[in-house]
Formats: sequence, structure tokens, C-alpha cells
Amino acid sequence: MSREKIGFVIFYTYLLERKLQISKRIKSILLGSSVSFVAKTIGFITQLITTAFVASYYSSESFGIWAIFISFVILSPCFDLGLGGPVLRNHLVKLTIDKKNDGAKDYYFATTQFLFILYGSIGIIFLNVLPYLNWASFFHVESQVLSQELPTMITYVALMLLIRIPFAMNADAFYAYHESHIRGILDGIEFCILSLVAFCCVKFNLGFTSLIYLYFGAYAATSLVSFVYFLVRRHWKIKIILNMWSLLKPQLNLSVNFWVQNVAGLFLLSQLPTYIAHFQSAAQLGRANLLFRLFTPFIGVHFTLMNPIWTHYTQAMLKGEFKWIKRMLWVTSLITFVGFTCMIIVICFLHSPIIELWTTRIIHDYSLATAIGFWSLLCAMISCFSVFLSAISQIKSLMWIYISGAILTYGLSKIGSDLFGVVGIIYSHVCTLLLVLLLLMASTYSICKKSEISNTGFSF
Repeated sequence: MSREKIGFVIFYTYLLERKLQISKRIKSILLGSSVSFVAKTIGFITQLITTAFVASYYSSESFGIWAIFISFVILSPCFDLGLGGPVLRNHLVKLTIDKKNDGAKDYYFATTQFLFILYGSIGIIFLNVLPYLNWASFFHVESQVLSQELPTMITYVALMLLIRIPFAMNADAFYAYHESHIRGILDGIEFCILSLVAFCCVKFNLGFTSLIYLYFGAYAATSLVSFVYFLVRRHWKIKIILNMWSLLKPQLNLSVNFWVQNVAGLFLLSQLPTYIAHFQSAAQLGRANLLFRLFTPFIGVHFTLMNPIWTHYTQAMLKGEFKWIKRMLWVTSLITFVGFTCMIIVICFLHSPIIELWTTRIIHDYSLATAIGFWSLLCAMISCFSVFLSAISQIKSLMWIYISGAILTYGLSKIGSDLFGVVGIIYSHVCTLLLVLLLLMASTYSICKKSEISNTGFSF
């Protein structure tokens, strides 16, 4: 065979392998995204049902406190010092690419073991601090009964979240092993269980305190079940890692950066209800929270659909597949913008009859609905670019952007609250998020341009 024919065969084989590899990646994304979408749809429906139960049966102040507790769920990853989440996911992806499966197992158990020790220590501190703080004053709670029960409830919720987080690390491990569809199924089951708990509390006329204890107790228990299932699926036995610190130390600098970015990002993107309760009142939040509940499930669905793309961004960047990355960034951004714009228009026009049918409460506020709609659109658009930057461990740029945004948001929220009330707080967040989005887009463009010019795979 001539040299030209041999070269052609080698080149054709290379192209075929690349096509099969890309096809396998797209199939993995579609499977993970579709199952995750179904799970989030189940979650959306169950959250609507749960919100209807809580809003119709308990007082506005209780419903406002409920919204704050739900926002605590989102804030809870702040306590992992960045060792979980993106760092765990990205490092497991790297170890599996390098065929170091035993290394992945040891690293997973080292991370989980460290977090158990960390959260045990934090739990002891919480038990001796949280019950003695004046939470009723901080959230402007007027009900005397609720004011007395609030410190105990907050302490309990905090402890349940601390118990849950080490067990829930399996979520990122599922994503790292391209098994987001399994994680989606587990999430769907969890949503149904939590909704059933809320239904039973209302059905049997249990008080608000009982609802909190049972709901968040079930929330912690489901993470234990998913942890056990992950180990069974991997054929892993629980292992004590004696050299825990030596395994985690190389990732520590990156982990701390991830942690700071995560804390700032959560305060920037997910703590708007807490700002409303703090600068206005829990009762005002109870009213606004019904509108939030119409928009936030779409943000959750969007991030769920973005999650399966995360590890593929990591792999593509390591292999220098920049055209695929740019195409995926463009497609996800366009679909997000168009989809959320249509959703905002529909909800803004129909929010009043939907809420009345849903909870029997009457809310007719186009300005508030529009403000929350803009906020949800920007949160989703930011996710398109933050997922990519997190996937390639570009944390310092994300970290400083989020820190600046979180500081700016707090200052603007105070001004917005004094001038325009709840709507002013929301639009102060909208202004900050728009600035953050523009900075993330500029950072993404710069990284892709530099990497493409060098024409080499990206190194973490």
C-alpha cells in the first residue's frame, strides 16, 4: 500500500473516532438532560403542590419563614470549603480520564470524610450559638408564638443541612461519571417524598413547627439513601482514608477559591428572599414568595439541563475542542434567552389567576412580577457562562466578579428598599446581575480566544 493511501486510512480512522466520540458525548448530554428535565418537572409540580399546602394552611409570616428556610437549603454548600461541588467533580473527571479509578475512589472518600469532621465541628458551634440569637428581630417577625419557636427551628434546620451535605456529595460524583440521569431519578423520588410530607402535615392538621421538623428530617434522610445507592452502584465499600490530608492538600488552593466564589455567588443569586425579609418583613416576603415560586422552578430546571454539559466542557477543553465549546455556549445562551423571555411574558399576564387557582390568595402586581421575571432571566443567563468557567476551573475571575456583585447588591438593596420597597430590592439585584453577566461573557470570550490561538488543550 502506498504512503498516500496509508496516510488517508489513518486520517479517515481519526475522523471516524472523533465523530463517534462527539456522538457519544451528545447522546450522554441528551440522556442526562432529558432525565434531569423530567426530574425537575416532577420537582416543579411537587413544589407547586407543597407551596399551595403551606401558603393556604399557614399564616403569611409562617410562609415567609418557610421561604427563608428554603433559601437556607441553597446556602448550605457554603460550609464545605470548596472541597465538594465543582472541585470534586472536575478532579474525578480528570482521574477517570487518566484511568485512575482507585484514585477517584480514595479522593471521594477523603473528601466525604473531611466534610464529616468539618460539619461535626460546625454543628457543635451551631448548637451553642444559634438558639440564643434574636432571629425574630432580624426577620421582623411579629407573631409571639413564631418568635419563640424560631431559634429552635433555625437550629434544627441548620443541623439537618449539615448532616445532609456530606452524604449529598454523591450528586457531583454521579455527574463526574456521566450518570446525571441516575441523579435525576433520585432527585425526582426525593421531590415526591418531600411533597408527601407536606401534604400529610396539612392533612393531619400539624403545626408549622411539626412541618419544619418532618420536612427537613426527610430532606436529610433522602441524602443518606442516595449515598448508599451510589456506593452500591460503584461497588465501593466505605473506606477510612488515613492519608486524607495529603490527597486533599494539592486541591486546597483551588478549593478555597471555589468556596469563596460559591459563597459570594449564593449571596448574589439565591438570597434575594432573605434580603426582602431583612429589609422589609417576613410577611412581605410571604406575599412576594408566591411570585418567586412561579419563576424559580424554571431556574432550577435550567441549571439541571446545564449540569450534564459541565463535565463535557471539562473534557472538551482538555482536548482542545474549541469549536464544540463555542457552538454549545452560543446554543445554550440563545435557547435560554428566548425560552425565559416567553416564560416571563406568560407569567406576567397570567400570574393573578394562576396564584388564585393555586393557593386561593389574590395577588395582582404586574410591576413585582416583571421585576422577578427580569431577575430570573439574568440568573439563567449567568448560569450559561458560569457553568463553563467552573468546568474549566477558572475560579479567580468568577470569584472576584461574584464578590464585587454580592457587596454591590447589599448596598443597592438597602437603597432600593428605602426608595421603592420590595420592587426596589429586586431591581437592585437586576442591575447587579446585568453587570455580572457582561463581565462573565467578556471573561469567557477572552479565555476561548487565547486557548484557540495557542491551539492546545487547556491545563487545569
